[in-house]
Parts: sequence; C-alpha cells; structure tokens
Amino acid sequence: MAKKDTSIKRNRSNFKRNTGIFISLSATALISLGSPASAAPRLLFHSGFEGSTQVTGQSANRADIVGVDTSVAAPNDWVRDLESDPIGIFMIEYLGGDSSQRLASIVKDPLDQNNHVLSFWLKKPNDTECGGCKGRIQADLYDNAKGKMTEFLYRYKVMYSQDWNKYQKGWVILDEFWNNAFWLSTPYPFRIHTVLLARDHGKLKPVLGAQILDSHGNFQEVWTAQSPENFDIPLGKWIDVEVYYKQGDRNTGRFYSAMTYDGRKTVLFDVHNITYHPQDPNPDGVTEFNPLKLYAGAEAIDDVRNQGGVLQLYFDNFELWTGVDPENAPPKTIGSNTQPVHVRLLLRLIQSLLKGKQL
Repeated sequence: MAKKDTSIKRNRSNFKRNTGIFISLSATALISLGSPASAAPRLLFHSGFEGSTQVTGQSANRADIVGVDTSVAAPNDWVRDLESDPIGIFMIEYLGGDSSQRLASIVKDPLDQNNHVLSFWLKKPNDTECGGCKGRIQADLYDNAKGKMTEFLYRYKVMYSQDWNKYQKGWVILDEFWNNAFWLSTPYPFRIHTVLLARDHGKLKPVLGAQILDSHGNFQEVWTAQSPENFDIPLGKWIDVEVYYKQGDRNTGRFYSAMTYDGRKTVLFDVHNITYHPQDPNPDGVTEFNPLKLYAGAEAIDDVRNQGGVLQLYFDNFELWTGVDPENAPPKTIGSNTQPVHVRLLLRLIQSLLKGKQL
C-alpha cells in the first residue's frame, strides 16, 4: 500500500508514549534472557491508532490504514513496518457496499475522548459476491512469506457496543486463519476461525472450529472447541484479547485464545491438535489471516438493525509477535486504556505536570 504523509492532529499523552517505550525496552531485555519458544521472539508491529494513523483509500471493496503511531516506539509504521517480511500486505476488506452499509474508521474512544480507536460497524449486508447474503469488514494480513508464520501471537483490546444485546440469531465470525487459502487455488485448504453465537438472554458464546475444504467445495470439520459454559462477553467495556497459533500435528499443534476484563482472565480455547490440513505433506504456515474481523450473515445484521442497532466493535492497542507462546510472551508494549477513571485522571495530572501545563 502506498504511504501517504497525512495526519490526525492529535498526540497521545507523553506518559503513554514514555510508558510504551519503557515497556518495549523492558520486553527486549527480557527476550535477551532467552525463551523456550521455537524461534527468536520478534515484535513485528504495534499500534494504538494514534499519531498520524488514519483509514484511507475507502472504496467499495477495500480501504487501508497508513501512518505512524508516535505514541509507541518502533515498529509503529503501518506501511514500512507492518508490510515487511514476513507479512506481505495489509488492507481492510469489504467486498462491496458503501459507508451507509458498513465502515471501518478511526474514532474517539467511547469511554475516553482523548484516545483514538479503530471502529468496525455493520448496518446492512454489503457482500456483493453473494448478492447481499452477508456483511464483511476484516483486516487482511495476506501474502505472508511461506514457512515463516508458523508460530505467532497477537494482542489487542476490543469493546462490544451495547447493541450486541440485540444479537439473538444468526452467526458472526471474529477472526480467521488460513494455512493454504482456497481462493488462491492452493492444495490442502485449511482454516481456523472463531464464531460468535447468540445465546439466550443476549449472552455471547464464542466457538472455535478447524475445517478443511473438500473437493466438492464443502467445509468439513476437523475439530471444534467450546468456550467455558458460564463465560459471557461483557458489553461496553474494554477487553484484553490474546491469540496464539502454532503449526503442528495432533501432538504439536496448538491454538490458544484468552480474554481478560475486570482483572479476570478467561482462557476461551487452548486446543492441542493439528493446525494444518491433515493430508498436507509440507505445511508452510499461515499465509493469509484476519486478526480483526466482523463478518456476519444477513440474518444477524438485519435482526439487529430492525431493533434499531448496528453490529459494532472497537479495537485498540494491537501488537503482533512471532516466536513467542502465551507462557513466555513479553509484557504488553502499549499502555492499557482500561484503568479506572481516577487512575486515568492521575495519569493526566502527571502528564500535565511534566509538560508544565494546567489541566
């Protein structure tokens, strides 16, 4: 994607910037001590959607994110750093529609107007490939170097809007990982994805599935996993998410996902099973994946809209690593925006004193 020198005229606090640099340096120091992970840990990219970060190039099928997040240390450039080996390209994909139906944009945090976040929302089915049978907004990390994305971990924050209490039917997919993508006509297509199902009384039920695509174009289950029965995704608050993929067979493969909010961490899935097509003699890693995704059937989108709502997710503090696992992951590289209000006010007071300005 072409880099454009444009900016959102706003700076995140010096405190967050300095904290991000300090944590990044601390993480580097910890990494130097060694890790049992199979490859050398490497931070590929991180961003809190600040600095000159912006969504640009909006069209019917796609958009892009460009700019540099100066609130954190490098690697923080959406073009130079993210679209660099082993990642091929990044883009936001829609596959049809316009801004009245779906939109990816950078907006103010609903809980903190001094913070910027990425917003995905779906109001109407926009996917023209199926004649409007579903809606799609997804972050694509595609054309990745073969053999290099065999073990990776990423983190982000997500907030589900209150309109998710209207989600009572249909399906929504939140992420997707392809070890051989079918649309590239590669042999042995295999995917893992997280599906969000509606439960009684509006509770949200994440389910994980691994599938192959057979010769007739039908998906066949390889394995599935259920999130804890009593878990419920909260609405209107920030949640820390951590996702880990390791290519391997039934003994060495692993897929892990966890959510943390209100100081409580819940492991949604920790599957030790095959993470590529069982018949693939030479698996070469995840060459295409969607770490952030809002993909829903028309039934879900229409039902929420008919109740006066839209399906909306907010994202912040994205970071992508290779060569680390959940047990040996370095500290977060971006400061949290989930502190209680009195803590955020204290941080702003410290910032103001450091800058010699009044609140």
